Amino acid sequence: MFVLGSDITIGGFKKVKPHEVKITKSVHEYVDRAFIHVPTTARLQRAGEVITESVDTAKQFKEGDFVKIDLGYNGKLVNEFKGFVTKINFKTPIEVECEGYSYQLRKNQYLKVFKNTKLIDILNFLIADTDITINNKHVSDVMITKLVLQKNNGVEALEMIKKMLNNLVKIYFQGSVMCAELFPVVPFKETAFYKLGWNVIKDDSLKLKEPKNEDITVVYKHTSVDGTRMKGTHKLKQIVTKGKAIGNGETKEVKSSIKDEATLSKLAKADANKQSYKGYEGKIKTFLQPYCEPAWKASITDAKYPERSGIYLIESTEVTYGMSGARRTVGIGIKL
Repeated sequence: MFVLGSDITIGGFKKVKPHEVKITKSVHEYVDRAFIHVPTTARLQRAGEVITESVDTAKQFKEGDFVKIDLGYNGKLVNEFKGFVTKINFKTPIEVECEGYSYQLRKNQYLKVFKNTKLIDILNFLIADTDITINNKHVSDVMITKLVLQKNNGVEALEMIKKMLNNLVKIYFQGSVMCAELFPVVPFKETAFYKLGWNVIKDDSLKLKEPKNEDITVVYKHTSVDGTRMKGTHKLKQIVTKGKAIGNGETKEVKSSIKDEATLSKLAKADANKQSYKGYEGKIKTFLQPYCEPAWKASITDAKYPERSGIYLIESTEVTYGMSGARRTVGIGIKL
């Protein structure tokens, strides 16, 4: 028998009993989110004694309060979220809106100009006064030609970086640890195992993702004010089936603000890979366990359709927990 349990801390209040919890995370999004629904009134417990007088729940929490959500079965709980309260929504029940550690970047403003600076050095600057750390193994070695921060907050800085890199960089968190990688994301060693029809409740949204074009050359170009030109090129291997080439030999050219040939080449490769990867688009709905995080591996076994079996990148997770049960919806991506 599996008995659901939770251990939720909001600010100075521990063992908060929710009506419902929802947590969303993704490698495509640096903001981890959580929504906790709690009763509009509650009774506090101090030193093991319940205070009989009810209190207004909404007045007990405030923006910036630290939040920790542990969920699981039979007393074996796993941390699903750490972050901070961002908003109290006066609904019935009360909704406590939370954000992961990107919240700390949002609260800091920066006045700084970076020229020809490595991405890792910019990120280290942004996190200097926060509790955030960086996983150096999961940060791409690319150069940013120029980044001007004029009292921009850290989240705005991340958006500027993503735009400069043509949205090919995936900036995401695992708890308080930040990663920033060009497509495709390098998976962590942890693996969640799924057997369709056994520990997977629903899988009918999975759709095979076929490459748009496997015969393509991508060129990233930069032209300086003085007329100096740089470029980075990546050509996918031509696929041949039954003696015939697949694809039309397309060449895609992209103008870039990046003035570094090594980085231009890496952007060209990331763009080409984004257009040509094989895998799945869609999600599977599972029980709360097995536990997994975005950027983990998903080992999928499908006895009915063996071609769907394989190792895939987990792109996103959505956890729901409440009186009606708990579920984890897992976004499946590139085949590894």
